[in-house]
Amino acid sequence: MDEMKKLLEKTIKIFNSHNYLQFITYKNEELISKQEFWKNEFEHCHDDYVELVILIKGEFILTFNNNAYSIKKPAIVFIPKNILHHERPVKTKKDYLAMWFIVKRNKLVYWFSGYNNTINIYPEIFSTRHIYPKIDNSNINYIINNFYYKDKYEHTYLINLLHNYLIMLYKSDIKDNDEKKNKQISFLMEKAIKNAISIIDKNINKQISISDLAQSVGYSSDYFSKIFKKINNISPINYINNKKMEHACKLLSDSNMKIREIALSLGYYNINHFNIYFKKIMKITPGNFRNKLK
Repeated sequence: MDEMKKLLEKTIKIFNSHNYLQFITYKNEELISKQEFWKNEFEHCHDDYVELVILIKGEFILTFNNNAYSIKKPAIVFIPKNILHHERPVKTKKDYLAMWFIVKRNKLVYWFSGYNNTINIYPEIFSTRHIYPKIDNSNINYIINNFYYKDKYEHTYLINLLHNYLIMLYKSDIKDNDEKKNKQISFLMEKAIKNAISIIDKNINKQISISDLAQSVGYSSDYFSKIFKKINNISPINYINNKKMEHACKLLSDSNMKIREIALSLGYYNINHFNIYFKKIMKITPGNFRNKLK
């Protein structure tokens, strides 16, 4: 957990070095410059909690209801319920680091996200695992409930509350309260893989390239394959072939199509490749599978 402690230290330093931070919501758009952004399917909203974001380093893009805005450090961003939103790096791929808070069912959850252009995977956003600290959350609740209050003295008070709360987090025993290490899949990753599976299902009759599939959801081929397998316990290529064989079995049993025609209808232009995959997955040749149905 040394990494989490270091990230908390960086966050606390923001409050030590800046007496006044911008308080930003999707409503006070005069504080943030509108930016062009890539249309994507990652925008999401929450109907049971709000989010609070502290931009610790750099600059990033936040979309609010399909409008994209560039937000620069130092800033605290408030995202209300039922507002579509999504984070991503700016087009120049600058590094950034942000800390996120939510209070869900009276439990505080926090995590860090950011972008490191040395990774060279766009638009991959790294995300730490979520932490559930066992400390009093009343300060965060007060900040959330009073965020829209415009008085500058109230904002100063909120900043001090948040500063003190971060110090409490730093002093708390993070090790005992974090999620299991195997839960390191972010919402964006899950969304991307769901989109990939949807693309597979809609294009099961075509040749499906892993590189094209990865690119369509914004990941490199290697990283996409790693995340896909982590979520589904199967590689994307094996998942695709399994799905194709399911369709092949249905066609073999419900149609009079020749085996070659079935192979072509599923994007296998080499009948030998189709036969090899079918036998490998179904443990029987396509011909024998059909004969057993007679």
